[in-house]
Amino acid sequence: YWSTANNFFVQGTHPVDGPNGLCAEMVTKKVDFVYRTIAAGAVFTGNFSTYINLDNPKQMTFFGSRFVQRPKSMTFKMSYKAGDQLQKVENGKFVDVTGKDQGQAWIELLEGYGDYHGEPVNGVKVLGRGELTIDDTNGWIEVTVPINYTDMITPPTHIAIVFTSSIRGDYLEG
Repeated sequence: YWSTANNFFVQGTHPVDGPNGLCAEMVTKKVDFVYRTIAAGAVFTGNFSTYINLDNPKQMTFFGSRFVQRPKSMTFKMSYKAGDQLQKVENGKFVDVTGKDQGQAWIELLEGYGDYHGEPVNGVKVLGRGELTIDDTNGWIEVTVPINYTDMITPPTHIAIVFTSSIRGDYLEG
């Protein structure tokens, strides 16, 4: 039901002790193993392809798991600390980028299913969506993300929930 973008050379997500039991720690990492890149830690409903596509990492994630309810919001506890320097890879080298990293959490209720990578695809309709951009929290906080529905009639068939350590991780920045 839940997956992560971990593979043999990126281990950016793993279980750790949290304030009320286990939680997922997601870390954005510099990867310098055959291919130099920035990889964001992530946890999401769906599955992760074993086919590695570092030119377009979104194509490795298939968002969505079976779900038929219509929640009004998503509540969770989190702690977030951005790294000291936002970076990306340019011409094979790690280079600094202006700004500060942010995390992200989003939820979508879907009707239909296909190779959904978080972008429009035939056969998948987004019925409702909520999103949170995450800045440093100075410790654990509880947040609620409201879900805004554009279709209140069609019943959902899937839910996509994504948590990532770098909001621009799909652009290999973090």
